[in-house]
Amino acid sequence: MIVDQSLRDMVGHHFEYDFAVGNSAAEHGLSASVLAHTSFKDLALFGDVPVTPWFTQTFYSVDRSRSVQLLRPLLHKLPIGLRAPLMRVAAKVLGRLSVTRETKLTPTALPMPVFGAELRRYLDTQRFGRHDHVLIHTISMSELHSAMEALASDEEGPKLHVVLRRDADEPGIRSGAWGGAPGAFERLGVIPALARRMAFYTDSIGLAQQYKDLAPGFEFQILPVPYPVPANPPERRPRRSGPLRLTYVGDARVEKGYDRLPDLMRELGETLIDGRTARLIAQSNAAMSLEDHVIARARNTLKRYPIAQVELITRVLGVDEFTTLLSEADIVILPYDAGNYRNRSSGILVQAIAAGKPVVAPAGTWLSATAPAEACIHFDTPEQLGQAVAHAIQSFDKLSEAAIRSAPAWRAFHSGSNLVRILKRDRMAGEAA
Repeated sequence: MIVDQSLRDMVGHHFEYDFAVGNSAAEHGLSASVLAHTSFKDLALFGDVPVTPWFTQTFYSVDRSRSVQLLRPLLHKLPIGLRAPLMRVAAKVLGRLSVTRETKLTPTALPMPVFGAELRRYLDTQRFGRHDHVLIHTISMSELHSAMEALASDEEGPKLHVVLRRDADEPGIRSGAWGGAPGAFERLGVIPALARRMAFYTDSIGLAQQYKDLAPGFEFQILPVPYPVPANPPERRPRRSGPLRLTYVGDARVEKGYDRLPDLMRELGETLIDGRTARLIAQSNAAMSLEDHVIARARNTLKRYPIAQVELITRVLGVDEFTTLLSEADIVILPYDAGNYRNRSSGILVQAIAAGKPVVAPAGTWLSATAPAEACIHFDTPEQLGQAVAHAIQSFDKLSEAAIRSAPAWRAFHSGSNLVRILKRDRMAGEAA
């Protein structure tokens, strides 16, 4: 069973994660199901994989206290440059307050998220046992604590595979209510029956090292970043005629650099991205709530360009539509914030390289360290994005050849089938031990 408490629609890579893994299970002699948020309605999207709407909280909302909810409208009015540092300071302060409250209040005065209790109730209802697998690929530290508390007494329960995909030094992970990640692993250390049933993973070497440093007594294996692999390898499709298609794919978010696209057009809009040499195609939907005005301003600026120069996609794309968008791209631009992505993975990067597309990505990140060097142009600062894109346009033929050579190996590793194989192998090794 794939647990995705935030699955409400097709927005975000986590939907594709569920889809890729769920539809690969049968190759390994396993049945698959998805446990989603109670608001998820598009059950038919998963084909033969059953989906149950179940959870009442999402990963994104579970840690929003009343204080945070009151602060959000105020933060919304601040410039983006001031908002991020203030949010980091607020998170640290609220984390310390939560720990202080925990030491003074009874457990009922500081309730844990309902995630653990809801998961346990479903596992009991469906009679999940020790031969079953449960994959939780997105989880906050408070949800992890709640799952440990709910499942601690279930000695014959299923194997739990937990993927940690956020930086270990982020506020709320390094510290926070119930001790953050250090507290979670300390809690698990005194519940041997549960510890034997839990396996932990990350999807980057940097994250694995961070968590090993934080919890040296535990193992953190590295998983692929799965996505739905197209039946027809994209690099075999002939390139569309006309100007090069510079493509921004994924949610329109500040941490992914969508707000930098207007600067890119101001710099190159009269030269290289002129509608003749190259044009920009950008997914422009699904802004985060605190970023609405920043994203809207960037989107409105981009709308002023003729469609021959800039094409904006403002609706949610289905799996096939997204695959088509990526397969028709010539260069995928990833103007991500380097601080947020120094260790975090990117499903978009994986899909781009697997589709045989050269990329532009920030230096000093998982993206630049992982992408094939011959198929990736790096930029050191946001101000150098235009220079990097210009270089990619001018070197397109060479970059494209290298990306096409790299595509098969990337597809093989970053497949749902490979992920299931690793989980199954880990379970068999554990049982042998």
